[in-house]
Amino acid sequence: MPALRALRRTAGALTESPVLFVGGLVAALVVAPQTALGFVAQLLDSPLGGAAGVVGNGLTLLTFFITPAVAAGVLGMAREALEGGDTSLGTFGGVARERYVSMLGAFVLRVGITLVLGLAALIVTVVGLLVAALFVDVGPTAAIATDPSRLIQPDVVAVAALTALVAALVFYGPLFFLQFFHVAVATEDAGAVEGYRQSYRLVRGNVVPALGYSAVRVLVGLAAALPPLLVTAVQFRRAFAAGVGPAATGGALLSPLQVAGLTGFVLAAQTAVTPFQLTYARAFYAAADADDGTDGAFGADSPALRD
Repeated sequence: MPALRALRRTAGALTESPVLFVGGLVAALVVAPQTALGFVAQLLDSPLGGAAGVVGNGLTLLTFFITPAVAAGVLGMAREALEGGDTSLGTFGGVARERYVSMLGAFVLRVGITLVLGLAALIVTVVGLLVAALFVDVGPTAAIATDPSRLIQPDVVAVAALTALVAALVFYGPLFFLQFFHVAVATEDAGAVEGYRQSYRLVRGNVVPALGYSAVRVLVGLAAALPPLLVTAVQFRRAFAAGVGPAATGGALLSPLQVAGLTGFVLAAQTAVTPFQLTYARAFYAAADADDGTDGAFGADSPALRD
């Protein structure tokens, strides 16, 4: 199965070429300032909180223009490590420079696609709510206000669940087929639009393996994201239970030490996760393409087949 075969190749590439983690560190350092500012913004009783939020938003925009170069560089290193067993930071810089314009175009296109899909999912949600309001009898509005539990009945739950499912499919379904656009652009010399076409064709021919690949990516991402989320959630609960909030006068949601610790954890996690995710994406792309038949997913002239 391509997903498992790619996972083994990824583990081997990361072991044989630990320099890939330097690429991960570069990616982590790019987002580290806004990560730290995001935590600082939760120092609710500190005047730094509001300023950190504003500065963080500005850094998010800056990061958007840097990320394509970093992603291209790490993907270039991943391809070299997977195919030759070794790579270097020279490859990172070379691929980042060569593929930056196309990668940036692809990232901008992804923003547009995400906005369109988000709007479509919102429309589905609104239609579902209208259906629930028009065709499901939950009783008078005044009765619901005094007893919200009246909304918890089989018809309402069924409509809500179906609406959520359809909205999720509308949003995530297309993204599932387009998830390898960055691999095609960075390692297959595809343009921004062609990268999405190649990703669609690859996943269309390998739907089940791609589901397995996606499951691994989600699990790894959750493992890295859960610790800071849990710490923040616990602090939220403690702070608000003690009456700490934006209008409160005592205590802060996170202490400076906690901000430093969480930022350090995120930095370390991203240093490890980024090269894994990108190397795994490249490994799966090559494995799935090879399994697609004698002509490959994109024809006999595919760069993946020539290598």
